[in-house]
Amino acid sequence: MTILTLRNVSKVFGSPDNGLDQVAALNDVSLEVHAGEFFSIIGPSGCGKSTLLRIIGGLIPASDGELNVGNERVDGPHPWLGMVFQEESTFPWRTALANVEFGLEMRGVSQEARRKKAREMIGLVGLSETVSG
Repeated sequence: MTILTLRNVSKVFGSPDNGLDQVAALNDVSLEVHAGEFFSIIGPSGCGKSTLLRIIGGLIPASDGELNVGNERVDGPHPWLGMVFQEESTFPWRTALANVEFGLEMRGVSQEARRKKAREMIGLVGLSETVSG
């Protein structure tokens, strides 16, 4: 069973409309991942590995091509897709509490329920006094 499919995915950064040179980070990438498979993306620095992972994780859009989870087309964040960063990372524009809530938000959990769960998780690691909101 195919769980992740990329068809002819490309990513171009920059735009002549903004006076920026265009840089093709990915060109026509296709792959299938089947249930139970483990796969790796390898290559030299600057070849587009992180760009591809950011597209799969829904963090940036592809310029062209198609991404599917099962039979569902994905054009942004999806509850079945996630990304573990190489270094610890948060969204700098969100509060600590909002960062903890993020996964539940992507699953469509109500603000009240995710806020309660996030506060509970923050409490488990002893940081309740440091989070406001």
